[in-house]
Amino acid sequence: MVRRKASESPFAIYCWFLQVLIVLSMVAVVIWLITKPRNPKFTITAIQIPKSGNRSLTKVQQNETLRNNSVDLDLQITNPNSGITICYILIDVKLYNGGVLCGSKSLGSFCQGQRKTVTEEVLIDADREFRAGNAGGGAVLRVTVETMVRFHSILSWKTKVHHLGFEGFVRIGNEGNLTEKVYLHKIPLIH
Repeated sequence: MVRRKASESPFAIYCWFLQVLIVLSMVAVVIWLITKPRNPKFTITAIQIPKSGNRSLTKVQQNETLRNNSVDLDLQITNPNSGITICYILIDVKLYNGGVLCGSKSLGSFCQGQRKTVTEEVLIDADREFRAGNAGGGAVLRVTVETMVRFHSILSWKTKVHHLGFEGFVRIGNEGNLTEKVYLHKIPLIH
């Protein structure tokens, strides 16, 4: 009867391969959790609605003026990811009053670096129904942001295009400005 060493048995080799496979799988899961991209965060930091009697025009953006029925809002966009750049293909900002679409604005495409915050000034030309419904001040408006993003990591991989939707309810004071910052939360998009 010949004795075999434990290291030479096929069972020991299979156990060793299984242990290596389990360790590599756990490392892969940890790396995936660390590099998993998180969605951008949108915050409305300021909003200004001109009073009905004010007929003056003010310079806001390049070749755009703040008219009597315009809404000027500051949209803060934050990239919470470290090591991942977010490229925005399209950003649509829509303003609703009582469930009725009052106006919308599309922002151009741009890329936002890791852990960066950008504030975009959005001038929405609201329709007349908005002015009639907001005459008394103290209104609550719904702002939605629909965007298409692509994530780029420092390892040079790109994700597919993600369609994201966010919304928030903005309380307007009697002076026609924002009463507090509004953080937009994620909503499901129906296509």
